Amino acid sequence: MDRPDEPTPTPIPTTDPAVTPGRGLNALAGLGAAAAGVGVAEFVAGVSDSAPSLVIGVGDTVIDVVPGWLSRAAIEVFGHNDKTALIVGTLIVAAVIGAGLGIVARRRFIPAASGYVAFAVIGVAATISQPGTSAVGAMIIGTIGAVVSVGVLWYLFGSTTNRGADAPTSAADPELAGATRRAFLISAGGAFVVGALAGLGGWVLSG
Repeated sequence: MDRPDEPTPTPIPTTDPAVTPGRGLNALAGLGAAAAGVGVAEFVAGVSDSAPSLVIGVGDTVIDVVPGWLSRAAIEVFGHNDKTALIVGTLIVAAVIGAGLGIVARRRFIPAASGYVAFAVIGVAATISQPGTSAVGAMIIGTIGAVVSVGVLWYLFGSTTNRGADAPTSAADPELAGATRRAFLISAGGAFVVGALAGLGGWVLSG
């Protein structure tokens, strides 16, 4: 007797699109990683007598290399707050780069992690170029910032990747998928807040 054709089983997906963060969350993760790295590094610099601030070092280097007319124009626009405006601009650039690296990290983690390291190297090089700066101190601060940023990025994307491997359960349970997204959002946002508070504390302590 002929047996009826059995239905072809539906393949089980290896990743769950309901769990995988979108571009917005990826960018937030990269921003959180950058904020955590910069913030912790600035905090350590603030409590240390010999370790310099890389953010201030980059700002001072920019002031040294920009044309005189541009420097005078900045002073006319911002007055005596021109250096503060430059530091804020440096932080905005770091935030944009961090968000972009977060988007890259979802698919290609190593190049994104290398981007954070490169950003730290640039900060160290700019700071060391300033007279009287401790090269060892700058390298220590740069290393701390890079390690924290890459570590936070690895934690965020590593945790969601591991959860995404449990696709059959999460795909069948929208509440679990939503909980995973919320956890990712809280973790990334928490990294940003901690980094911002640490950086603010470091600048206050440094006077």
